Amino acid sequence: MWLRINILILINLLFYWRTLKYGYVSDDMLVKAASKPTGKFWPDLWSEFRGVCYFNSKREHAISLIIHTINSILVYLAFGADKVSFWAAMLWAINPVNNQCAIWLSGKAYSMSVMLILLGIWFKPFIPLYFYVYHWGINGIVYPLVYVNMHPHWLVLLFPLYFIVRRKILKDIKTVKGDVSTKRMKSISPEKFSLAIKTFSYYFITALFPIRLGMYHEFGYPYGLTKKDSDDVSKLDAHFWLGLILCILFAYLMFSNWNNGIGLGLWWWCVFISMWSNVIVIQQFIAERYVYCANIGLMYALSCIIWRLL
Repeated sequence: MWLRINILILINLLFYWRTLKYGYVSDDMLVKAASKPTGKFWPDLWSEFRGVCYFNSKREHAISLIIHTINSILVYLAFGADKVSFWAAMLWAINPVNNQCAIWLSGKAYSMSVMLILLGIWFKPFIPLYFYVYHWGINGIVYPLVYVNMHPHWLVLLFPLYFIVRRKILKDIKTVKGDVSTKRMKSISPEKFSLAIKTFSYYFITALFPIRLGMYHEFGYPYGLTKKDSDDVSKLDAHFWLGLILCILFAYLMFSNWNNGIGLGLWWWCVFISMWSNVIVIQQFIAERYVYCANIGLMYALSCIIWRLL
């Protein structure tokens, strides 16, 4: 076990070491401009850790690297600490789609919430950390639903807590001004079925073939800006029908393997990608940091498939 953990540490260091030379981008620069050091090491370090202040880019990127490395190890431990989970952890650790949490400083909140989730999966006494997940990022609040396919199943009863924070989530949604945009982005309507299918398939393909990445994606970007833009994004075009076929195949693969690792991994993906499927548009329409947690399940399912074929 310790050999595999050391290998994971080495892989993360080799893959991400150069990020220690990176600076600030996008929201990082806004935080940096507003940061005022207290002059005390530990309070300033805690502010950097939380991502509310930035003082030293090398130290802050080191923190992100450490968190991502720990998460990689926790993927290995939480999914059984065997050869399958080891390869899943390696695939996940180096998957470029994770870049916004492994590298981008402002994505740290998402990686921290994933750490709390994985700690609960690995060691059951850590499950109460779930109540602290929302303090870091909202991407983990659907976490109890994974217990539909994991033991103990009764922990799925924690899920109703999601509705307690749902109102705050809706308040946090950043939309442009205008009644049409706001209503379409926040409301649940028949057109959202098309958006969900398209978003699910887009994320799935992006995670498996992470070759076109960036802070912003053209897909769905204008949704909510005008009525015409929203209609164009949500129409039943070729992307929708291809996405629907992919979703049907995905569902078949998941349910036909429900009692093994493939089913577990695919269910994990479904749970954590569901809140970003744009049934309710939260923050950006598409963002790679939203895949960070869901991608754990997809890489685990892929690892199971690889080992079944070998």
